[in-house]
Amino acid sequence: FKLYLSKIARRPVSIIVPQKGNKKELLDLVGYNITTTFFTGSEHITALQKILHLEKLPRNIECFDISHFTGTNIVASMARFNNGLPEKKSYRKFKMRFAVTNDDYAAMREVIKRRYAGSLKYQLKNPDLIIVDGGKGQLHAAYAVLKEIKLSIPIIALAKREEEIYTLTDDNPLHIDQKNKGLQLVQSMRDEAHRFAINYQRLLRRKEFRST
Repeated sequence: FKLYLSKIARRPVSIIVPQKGNKKELLDLVGYNITTTFFTGSEHITALQKILHLEKLPRNIECFDISHFTGTNIVASMARFNNGLPEKKSYRKFKMRFAVTNDDYAAMREVIKRRYAGSLKYQLKNPDLIIVDGGKGQLHAAYAVLKEIKLSIPIIALAKREEEIYTLTDDNPLHIDQKNKGLQLVQSMRDEAHRFAINYQRLLRRKEFRST
């Protein structure tokens, strides 16, 4: 490695590895940050692949959440994670155009169709896994749209009350150990999508209040 660096620099290069002091602490911090950023996420997606029996490692995952206030201001959000870490530039929020009543299933169908059959399909590549907040009803509402537009992407749902995972292949929900890194990733994505949706809904309500 030293010879390689010397060749690039066109002069002899020395490599010094600090053993103590401020430079050692700085080097340790860099190593910790690299490990946290690149390997922690990998552990989570590998664990998720295992519990869901996915053929492909779910490097890119999108999670959807529906939020409303007493049946009004119905919005949806999409959080996207890459290699187990948030990719905030790819987050999207949606104000429902057609689902105007307190109907989570209709709202879920609308947001899935707008994401994968609308203009967004040209802006973001398809994920390796889709997560929807809710239970069996939300899962099948979303899957019906994917089937309609002839898109084959693994999809699951996470129900809040018992933190159960619903899949298309199991009649009963999966009960995963709360310490499982794969479940923790799904939970963190659900929480992130929910936070994003709530913030958007509050913004719309403030705008309505100011206009009255």
